[in-house]
Amino acid sequence: VFVRKGDDRIKSLSDLRGKEVLVMQGDTAHEYALRQRLTDRLITTASYEEAMRLLAAGRHDAVLVQRLVGLLLLKRLQLDGVVPVEMAQETDIRPTADPLQGFEQKFCFAVTEGNHQLQALLNEGLAIVYADGTYESLYHRWFAPVLPPPEPTLEDMFHDLAMIIVPLLLVMGLGGYWFLRREIRRKTAIISQSQQRFKNFMDSATDGFLLYDDQLRLCEMNDQAIDLLPFRAEKGQLLGSMIGDAGNDSALARAVRLVTETGDPCSLEESFSSPERGPHHVALTMFRVPEGVGVILRDITERRINVEKLRRQEEDIRLLLEHTVEAIYGCDLEGRCTFANPACVGMLGYDRSDQLVGANMHQLIHHSFADGTAYPQEACLLEKVVRDRKSVHCDSEVFWRANGSAFPVEYWAHPIYHGEQVRGWVVTFVDISRRLQAEEEKRQLESKLHQSFKMEAIGTLAGGIAHDFNNILGAIIGYTEIAKEEADPASVVTAHLQEVLKAGQRARDLIKRILAFSRQTADSEYHYLRPAVIIQEVEKMLRPSIPTSIAIRLRLVQTGLYIYADPTQIHQILMNLGTNAYHAMEGSGGTMDIELAETDLSADEVAHEPGLAAGRFFRITVRDTGQGIHPDLQGRIFDPFFTTKEVGKGTGMGLAMVHGIVRNHGGCITVESRPGEGAAFHVFLPAVEPQRVPEDAVEERLPGGSERVLFVDDETMLVEMGRDMLSRLGYRVTAVNSSLEALEIFRRAPGDFDLVISDQTMPGMTGDELARQILRIRPDMPVIVCTGYSSVLSENKVRAIGVRELLLKPILKKDLSLVIRRVLDDGGLLKSEMRN
Repeated sequence: VFVRKGDDRIKSLSDLRGKEVLVMQGDTAHEYALRQRLTDRLITTASYEEAMRLLAAGRHDAVLVQRLVGLLLLKRLQLDGVVPVEMAQETDIRPTADPLQGFEQKFCFAVTEGNHQLQALLNEGLAIVYADGTYESLYHRWFAPVLPPPEPTLEDMFHDLAMIIVPLLLVMGLGGYWFLRREIRRKTAIISQSQQRFKNFMDSATDGFLLYDDQLRLCEMNDQAIDLLPFRAEKGQLLGSMIGDAGNDSALARAVRLVTETGDPCSLEESFSSPERGPHHVALTMFRVPEGVGVILRDITERRINVEKLRRQEEDIRLLLEHTVEAIYGCDLEGRCTFANPACVGMLGYDRSDQLVGANMHQLIHHSFADGTAYPQEACLLEKVVRDRKSVHCDSEVFWRANGSAFPVEYWAHPIYHGEQVRGWVVTFVDISRRLQAEEEKRQLESKLHQSFKMEAIGTLAGGIAHDFNNILGAIIGYTEIAKEEADPASVVTAHLQEVLKAGQRARDLIKRILAFSRQTADSEYHYLRPAVIIQEVEKMLRPSIPTSIAIRLRLVQTGLYIYADPTQIHQILMNLGTNAYHAMEGSGGTMDIELAETDLSADEVAHEPGLAAGRFFRITVRDTGQGIHPDLQGRIFDPFFTTKEVGKGTGMGLAMVHGIVRNHGGCITVESRPGEGAAFHVFLPAVEPQRVPEDAVEERLPGGSERVLFVDDETMLVEMGRDMLSRLGYRVTAVNSSLEALEIFRRAPGDFDLVISDQTMPGMTGDELARQILRIRPDMPVIVCTGYSSVLSENKVRAIGVRELLLKPILKKDLSLVIRRVLDDGGLLKSEMRN
């Protein structure tokens, strides 16, 4: 394989894959390349001469050809830029290169198969050619100039070596005696001269001293030098030795040779260790002298130990500065940075300390106050460190980062003294962003805690109001039902009374919302509801409380689907969103749009809402034309206690409660707003096919009975209403307005009653306590407890007492008649629980 010189991409036949390879059309190399599938990019030529010229001209990647043919072509065409690919191999003698393995073609004679006579004649002729030297002559004439020379054999190499060594040994043997005598005379003269020349100097020198002659033999040394050399030897052994003999190729030997060659002085330090003295450090100074090279050795072990101690101290300081979390930088008297630790570099937003070193730190990081106004350098507290020569501390200022942003810091600055002179100052600072954030969060938590106390007080007040208001509503609803029974069903009076009942029921729902607001309600009551009906009811409630400068527009889609929800809580959602929209437009007026539409939410659209499944939803939108909500606030508007309203106009709980209610109903709420363009809140609630939808109320005969009932309530009005209502249902009623009186009546004749109906909140004795006393007298006595509101009474608690039913005021006649029959006929909640 032949390639252009310098192209090392092809080292084996496998490297030809994907390359453009030149071959001669129909040649054996062409057949071999096709058979082995060396490459899918074969380029055929009419001759190998053409192929070699194309490759030399920079076209294509390689030529595949018989090696001998290729070499002959290169020589004939004088193509120096093309070479054969060779594979390096290590031999025992020296590295050589063999032809690339994988394809080989030998030159030979061939006969047709079976022609043994001709084959024998050819073999005989070849043997004669080998024997008479003809082959050798032909080879040297035609092949040797082209092929690389054969590698010498090991026998040839030993023969040539012996031809050199034997005469050399003979010469050395003949001249050895003469050389030895000359060396002895020369060394004796050197020693005598050295002793005479440097005797006084050597005796008084405190450092080690060595003297080498021009031949780099050690001709003189003192006793001090022996202890300072990195190897142990006697003085007599060292004198007269060549440089490096005793110490091998040591740094001393290399330095002496360098001085000999260049003539320039040289200094170095050598460290070594010995069992006797341990670690040792020597400073060597070499210089040229007329007689050779002089070397001065000085013991610097103590100095090196002190330097190492200082280096370790500096390293400890460096590590301390690099790993401390506080940022530290130093300044000179002009305020230029002299050093900065990694914490400082990182806090200031730089990549390397050299970006700070040399810069004026006031102009770089302390140039402005937090509001962006300029901070005069003469007024800077850090400048006072040098001016007043005392430390300063600042618990809150701002430094400026490389990107131009500011961050709050607390810093300490101290003057740097060198003796009595101030050389600069050092500053330590910390980023107090988290601390300030924690302090702000603490203030917010304290505010929220205070707000929660207020909410608890409001809840307690709401509970008391609910109790009294439910008693009033009970009388209104009860007497309205009684009056409706007395009136002509076809009269206008009946229709008016029906409206009074609707208003009373809306008032009852309002009380439920008040109790929901104070988080003191029983479990939610879910029903299949048409959202359009609830929206229309809310619009009627909002309209009277909103000024005429704000228009309300409804866009409601009519659909056969429902939502499964607590109607009171859906009312609460819409009232909150409507009230917020009204407040957003209170000063300027505008339009409030309430829209209802059906939509499908895909899996991608609900992916960011945990727990929300894709499907069919109702979208209720409450839109206003107010000032809108800033983007920075939109992520916090559903947080508890967060409000943008002025003091006295909001608690920050409305949207948080709306968000919680929507999530509890399997939906989600989003906000869409731009400053100056109003806001739109989108409530998504699952749309469902109802399993059972309540039909419009149909007048039906209420179930009654003839049992004897003891009715107890501390409100005289409710006592009279209860007596009348129960009597109309056919019951024989004993009605009293005192729980103590009722207990006394029951104690005297417990067998005279079939049912006890008692209010919960009464003076003297509560309803649950009255139930306990009655059940002690007669354990099988059915008891119903009614309450407008109680924070201590629940269904679980009344079951534990033995009460059959718990009714919430105000009580409709229909509800009362059904509960009474359920208690008397089936045993009520308690017996149902026991059966389960």
